[in-house]
Amino acid sequence: PKKPLNLLKTALPNDETPVIIDYNRSNVYFTFGETRLICRLLEDKYPDYAAVIPQENPNVITISRMALLSSINRISIFASKTTYQVRFKVTGNELTISAEDIEMANEAVERIPCEFEGNDMEIGFNAKYLLEIASQVDRENAVFLFNSSGDPTLMREGNDLSAVYVVMPMRV
Repeated sequence: PKKPLNLLKTALPNDETPVIIDYNRSNVYFTFGETRLICRLLEDKYPDYAAVIPQENPNVITISRMALLSSINRISIFASKTTYQVRFKVTGNELTISAEDIEMANEAVERIPCEFEGNDMEIGFNAKYLLEIASQVDRENAVFLFNSSGDPTLMREGNDLSAVYVVMPMRV
């Protein structure tokens, strides 16, 4: 669970103190110095994640991770506070990111160069989810792979296939 991990993060010393991690079927134990943190493991049944990951993704956007993060940070300020929706419109080798809040009569639009393979399209995302995922990427480029604007979108770190992130689009 998230709460114990945040407690662990704040309790860990900023030196080379070794951390001993033990676990059994129901708990995990973190021991360092004089401190011992016990956390109950989640017992839910998880869905088959492989079934959610689309296999056919003919549309591919390759974009600078920093340009993407910066743009979404700026644009999301103007997004609706209930949906946080940002729109991606890909035309040629240009990604247009936009957001609007109809209630507050705000809108913002930015264009970023990208490499795009596929058919021009428009797709919406929750800006919070995109920021969370893109901030985990360590590589220079982020790659988005998708089939259509209604299907799950994959994001990965450049050509690295060891980590794949899935984000569900929003209806535009």
